[in-house]
Amino acid sequence: MLRNWKVWLVVLLVLVSFLSVEPKRMDGALVKSVTYPASEYIKQGSIITMVNGIPINSKEDFYNLNLNGTVYIVYKVKKFPYVYVEQDSVALKSDYLDLITVDD
Repeated sequence: MLRNWKVWLVVLLVLVSFLSVEPKRMDGALVKSVTYPASEYIKQGSIITMVNGIPINSKEDFYNLNLNGTVYIVYKVKKFPYVYVEQDSVALKSDYLDLITVDD
């Protein structure tokens, strides 16, 4: 066991390095659930970052929107753990926003 102490040390250091890396906190509203027909455009787990050019930093920002007609949403999609890719804006009817439940 002591002969392989260097291997165990490397394994321990790798584990500690993974645990010490804190993922970057993203601003926006996390989409908890989506109902049809909005589910055709945005998926659960996405992070809404902007609506009609208005930055969204929290769920309160999202729920305080007063919009009519067509809205343009910019959101991020999780590709890998801790890796999100920003999607181009999606045009939705403002009524569809009521079908999206978000959380911080």
